[in-house]
Amino acid sequence: MEAAAPDRAEIEEIEGCANRAWPAALVEPLDGWLLRWSDGLTRRGNSAYPLADTGSLPLEEKVEAVESWYRERGVGALYQLSPIATPERLDPVLAARGYSFESPVSIQTCSAAALAAEPFRTEMLSAHVTDTPTAEWRATSVDRGRFAERPGTFDGFLERIGARAGFAQARISEEPVASGLGVVDGNRAGIFAMLTVPERRGQGAGAALLVALARWATERGARELYLQVERDNPAALALYERAGFRERYGYHYRREAG
Repeated sequence: MEAAAPDRAEIEEIEGCANRAWPAALVEPLDGWLLRWSDGLTRRGNSAYPLADTGSLPLEEKVEAVESWYRERGVGALYQLSPIATPERLDPVLAARGYSFESPVSIQTCSAAALAAEPFRTEMLSAHVTDTPTAEWRATSVDRGRFAERPGTFDGFLERIGARAGFAQARISEEPVASGLGVVDGNRAGIFAMLTVPERRGQGAGAALLVALARWATERGARELYLQVERDNPAALALYERAGFRERYGYHYRREAG
């Protein structure tokens, strides 16, 4: 039996966890919306988040204010639009202004306890989670990831996450081959920054990371895991489906033209 569709409260809870798990360097409120900035890296940390609408500004005027705010930082405006984006007519309004549709994302969850019970360790493959990022973890996650040219931006995210983070590392024959990041928030834990080095993909490292992070999360009181995966990433989608993750809802971005 398929799970019931999430209501607004569940989406707000998961989105709240995700925002706290990946906190932007600068967050400025605007009439119920949040404007986020983190040096231009990552969409979530550099996008407008239209969660509520106090109605003190007409929508067109508010959109223009958002565009001006991001223009001051040298980029076009970007919106993260979930099913609870407010007002409901925002997405078609942005489309009419020439905003492009970008990066559809699937939000998926699974039972932390169920995944934690899965075996993964073999003679050749192992994974563990530490409370601080080791040199090996950084060598995989940072040096070979999207933050390679601006590691300071990633360090800023980690500093803002603080002690809620767990740093997962997988090894094959003691060689570090994959890394991931877990962030606990009450009874939920998010999984982020999953990366396996290209030459070691398809050998079970990603699955091992997920199980290790699930065990780490359950030890810290989490009952549910959540993650965000782009819909055009079939390998990641397949990995998460095998691990027991199922979609709860989705979101996408709208980027200002030009």
